[in-house]
Amino acid sequence: MLWPVAGPVIARSETKGIVRRVLEGGLHDPRILPPELVETIYRCGSRPGHARALLSLCREWRSWITARAGYPSIDLPVTLVYGDDDWSRPAEREANARAIPAARTVTLAGSGHFSCLERPRDVARLIHERA
Repeated sequence: MLWPVAGPVIARSETKGIVRRVLEGGLHDPRILPPELVETIYRCGSRPGHARALLSLCREWRSWITARAGYPSIDLPVTLVYGDDDWSRPAEREANARAIPAARTVTLAGSGHFSCLERPRDVARLIHERA
């Protein structure tokens, strides 16, 4: 997992170019990344305290995996949605699905980690189905 190392570097860099590259890395087709979104995320990331919060998030990455121990107590319908070019590893996806009772897993073709940008209608349909 590169995030614990890359996250602090990104938090300290505070450049739009790096923000854009990180976001592009989560897309199957980076050409669809709207420049306005990069600008908005950059502005949000420049707010006071954001770098400190991101550093804390990066330092606590092991707790993300530890949190899986609570997944069996989830008693609501859950749909796990992944892009076929997602950052997450297949083993992590499978472990999440096994840990959540009756979880449904959907893999969206032609999308990465930010499938809501690449396949917004499909993501909206999945949300609507569970509403």
